[in-house]
Amino acid sequence: MAMTSLEKVCSEFAKAVNAGDLDALTDFYAPDAVFVTGPGAAATASGKAALREVLAGFLATRPSMEFDHNYLFVSGEVALARGKWKLTSSRPDGTAETVVGTSIEVLKRQPDGSWRYIIDHPWGAD
Repeated sequence: MAMTSLEKVCSEFAKAVNAGDLDALTDFYAPDAVFVTGPGAAATASGKAALREVLAGFLATRPSMEFDHNYLFVSGEVALARGKWKLTSSRPDGTAETVVGTSIEVLKRQPDGSWRYIIDHPWGAD
């Protein structure tokens, strides 16, 4: 799905998470995107294969997500976004866990007009 509206990126991203749709979720990222894998982490996943692996592990927790952008700034083909998210998922023992955070994301308009994450730091604004 080509995401041509920046204003809809966060709601469509949450829909893909809530549906457990790995293909749709992976499609939000540019081929060379970087994803920060934990709060304060220096570790990242880079490239579609690594991102898909990280996202598959994330979806294995059967998460439910609420996600709203606080702001979007656009300069030409690049956008900076900050979003608040709330995630409820299952721990390995089956109990529910709720985590909240504020992300920083950089998106880039692709040649087809869609916007894709090039840097996604889910805890970047915390």
